[in-house]
Amino acid sequence: MVAPSTVDREIDILKSVFKVALTVWDYTLAKNPMDAVRRPKYFNERDRRITCKEEGALIQALAALDRERVVEDRLKELADAALASQPFTSNSARKKVLAEVRKQLMLQAEESTTVTPYLEAFYHFQVMTAARRGETLGLTWDRIDVKAGTAFLPETKNGRARKLSVRTHLMALLKELPQVGWQGLCHFH
Repeated sequence: MVAPSTVDREIDILKSVFKVALTVWDYTLAKNPMDAVRRPKYFNERDRRITCKEEGALIQALAALDRERVVEDRLKELADAALASQPFTSNSARKKVLAEVRKQLMLQAEESTTVTPYLEAFYHFQVMTAARRGETLGLTWDRIDVKAGTAFLPETKNGRARKLSVRTHLMALLKELPQVGWQGLCHFH
């Protein structure tokens, strides 16, 4: 036995097959035989919200990803500097030395980085404003009005500009982000 939603999707597939047969392959049928098929009645709504515990775990995971990203960037920077003057006979020889250098420099990379909460800010911005992902990723500092507590989106899906109200907590998170070289809320796509 299958769920009513599965039957509904299979009806759509069969309806499309018959439509292609009628219109593209030019089969002679009076009409699409699937037009007469009744769809099952079902309710597929969801009433699910993220729990406080899940949100806490998500924010911790986002913070860990932000940290991992900056540590990796710093480690690459340190390793490249350490290997810049060393000649290598092959790429595999370079990779072996690089692996060892990375191990040695890991602690220094971890201690010499500052984590910026990009992903946490992105998550909160999405949840608090209901903006689309592309709108958030394209947001620049010149479109954020700190005094008014708004973010201006000049181009939205429907083609109209709109202003988003930004809560105080979210504005505080945004202020933690560096404004130099800003390429959107999630600048590292």
